[in-house]
Amino acid sequence: MSHGLSITANSLPKIVMIPASFTLVSFYTRTLEKLRDIGFEVIVHTLPSASRLPPQNAATLADDVAFFYGVVKGLIGQGKDVVLVAHSYGGIVASELTRGLTKLERVKAGEKGGLVRLVFLTAVVPMVGESLNDVLGSPANLAYQVRNFALFLLRKKPSVNADKGRIHEK
Repeated sequence: MSHGLSITANSLPKIVMIPASFTLVSFYTRTLEKLRDIGFEVIVHTLPSASRLPPQNAATLADDVAFFYGVVKGLIGQGKDVVLVAHSYGGIVASELTRGLTKLERVKAGEKGGLVRLVFLTAVVPMVGESLNDVLGSPANLAYQVRNFALFLLRKKPSVNADKGRIHEK
């Protein structure tokens, strides 16, 4: 049974990359070149939240979602199939913008084009209704986890001083 999700060599999907927070587009240059060399059109933009400078107001997750929603919506509005590639924080942006844009949803509505794949590269992918804080925990908890991970990499055992709540190396 087909849901209109087939991709042929003659109609390669457009690839839209959503970068990690604070990551410049140039970080992806080699990947973009390789994909373009094999025939893909790849679009990547800097996140609004990573590119606004004072005196502009800081951009939010909602601004990032709205921007990339517009990019994807513009392509699928032309009947194009799109693969969304999300790196790190970009996973949250991608997760938020997919509603109503999937190929399956659009085929059911009698429309052409749509999101045919989501690719998450070391990305944060929250469940419906979850925030980044829900996924990663509080900043204090995250710092504790990062510290323990660093100690693990150094092969040292962390211990917590119960009286002071501090982490010590053994």
